[in-house]
Amino acid sequence: KQWYQRRVRDGNVSLPDVSMLDGKNVANISIDSEIEENVLMPKGGIALVIDGPSLGVVLEHDVRFTFLQVAKSCKTVVCCRCSPIQKAKVVALVSEKSFLWGDGAITLSIGDGANDVPMIMGAHVGVGISGGKEGRQAVLASDFAVAKFQHLNRLLFVHGNNTFSRIALLIMYSICKNTALALAQFWFGFVAGFSGQTMYFNFLFTLYNSLFTSFPILAIAVLEQIYPEEDLLRYPYIYKSCARGETQFNYETFFRWVGIGIWQSFAIFFVPFATLGSPAIDGMELGMWAQGTTLYCCLLLTTTLHIALFIRYWTWVNVAAITGSLALYVGFISLYCSTFLLDSEAYWVIYELLTIPDFWLCLVVTPVLGLLPELWGMGSSLFFGGRGRGIAQTAGRSPSQKKIAKNGEEPLLDE
Repeated sequence: KQWYQRRVRDGNVSLPDVSMLDGKNVANISIDSEIEENVLMPKGGIALVIDGPSLGVVLEHDVRFTFLQVAKSCKTVVCCRCSPIQKAKVVALVSEKSFLWGDGAITLSIGDGANDVPMIMGAHVGVGISGGKEGRQAVLASDFAVAKFQHLNRLLFVHGNNTFSRIALLIMYSICKNTALALAQFWFGFVAGFSGQTMYFNFLFTLYNSLFTSFPILAIAVLEQIYPEEDLLRYPYIYKSCARGETQFNYETFFRWVGIGIWQSFAIFFVPFATLGSPAIDGMELGMWAQGTTLYCCLLLTTTLHIALFIRYWTWVNVAAITGSLALYVGFISLYCSTFLLDSEAYWVIYELLTIPDFWLCLVVTPVLGLLPELWGMGSSLFFGGRGRGIAQTAGRSPSQKKIAKNGEEPLLDE
């Protein structure tokens, strides 16, 4: 500390590349404004190397958060000659949430021996190296196993990025489609006087998430690739943006998806009611269930086409999931409305609707109007030289990524 203060006082604030700290002076560090400005926040970045005995001192309760702040200000921290329990304590310190100091970082530990097992098990993600010379204890205690350390690059940048993107899309789409389902019923409450009457058949309500809309999003959650593998390895900045929450999973993206769900609920409810009115055949009204069945058909078609717009990596599984979900609904509603045994009020409703031209008009107008924000966003993006992203996809991009898309390039990790 005195050495740094003397250099700052003399006007020489150039910093060494590596700061060596031992147990005695580490325990006596006090962070004042002068040291924090000139040492802990350098322009170039410094590295901290600390050995086992010194680490045992700084991991004490009274100075461990001070050590954490010093370590967070460094570009690299190397802990050498550490015991297995010390490795686990460092991981726990970094991942610990504290009101003033700890931010609860997501940690990953990688090791190849039995002495790395406590560290691997204490991290959020544990990676074991199977090609090590110290047995397979680390692999057995880990979440993922790689043959060599160099394979961590592909594990993080390719599989990690794809998994994050898939899960984020699954969560946001699930929120959107259920918002459209629930709010369409909410708008019907104004017509029904908030009596609690539903406009869908009970079986349709139950099978919406479990059967009719589950297969397309599950296929995306397993197979989707937003970026080619070569780009993910060449431009690590994509993974860095995901780790900081700048892309598919943030507040802006969440509210955009909710907004699209609200817009779709408007289209799904008001278009059939305005088009069909009171559907009738030969002067005989079909009743409320005909309206509800029409709304459900429009809802299912809109949400299924919506998720199809987000698929970047088309496979036969995606095509089978989308077409199969729609075919499954057609077969179910045809069987459901063809017998008195399941629901007497549903008998022959769908077959009578098929003879009304306005019903087919609703099936065309409602999805187009419900997907208009996404179609507009994709068209605008393509017109202005983007990649054809929709409103919800564009909302989840960081400012730097929007600038990149405009220039048609991606920055490297150091940029």
